[in-house]
Amino acid sequence: MRVKRRSRHRKVVKFYSTCFGFREPYKVLIDGTFVHHLLVHQLLPADDALRELLSASRAPPLLTSKCVVAELRRLGKSHSEAFDAAQLVATARSLSLLLFHSLIHFSLFHSLTTLNIYLPFYPWPYMH
Repeated sequence: MRVKRRSRHRKVVKFYSTCFGFREPYKVLIDGTFVHHLLVHQLLPADDALRELLSASRAPPLLTSKCVVAELRRLGKSHSEAFDAAQLVATARSLSLLLFHSLIHFSLFHSLTTLNIYLPFYPWPYMH
């Protein structure tokens, strides 16, 4: 990864750590597009790549939802490998459990250097 990109990612992670209290181990919620992208571009294991991207001391746990697995099942044979891989990832029991923990959602479309962070809207202060 280039130095400027690494520096930018480090600043983004530091910002969310400072402002919202994110701390390690970061929990990464992955969607069907993410799983499919990893398989198509053979970016495995994803744990090491995400650890490097987050500048974390250990690999973040990957989580998915039942909706993602159902979506990949509906997409059929073209996404069958992604469906099989998504079933192996730990499924979050409920999204409400994830809302109270440090959660960063990475969406990788072109490369692991594209970092998009989606934060849920909270009408109350962010809690751990």
